[in-house]
Amino acid sequence: MPKPAARSLSPVALVWGEDEFTVKQRAKEIYQQWCAELGGTDHEIIDAAVNNSGEALKALRKIREALQTLPFFGGGKVVWFSRRRTRRERAGCRRITG
Repeated sequence: MPKPAARSLSPVALVWGEDEFTVKQRAKEIYQQWCAELGGTDHEIIDAAVNNSGEALKALRKIREALQTLPFFGGGKVVWFSRRRTRRERAGCRRITG
């Protein structure tokens, strides 16, 4: 039986820091790399920006649903729990650029 392809990154990444621009850029890089490695088109970006506890619970439900949903195409699924999204990012896994 052939070995599975080696992945360049671990299955979970937490990106944080003081410089919001650098954090966002690194998170995009990881997301894009994982999308390319796994293939498919059913990757998700979930907005984690919330204003109250009700919205926080809703965001957590969305990420749980995304993680429990199996990928339709490709070998896996990438889920990005992002604090803020631009209009271009809301379009999905297609080329995400600044």
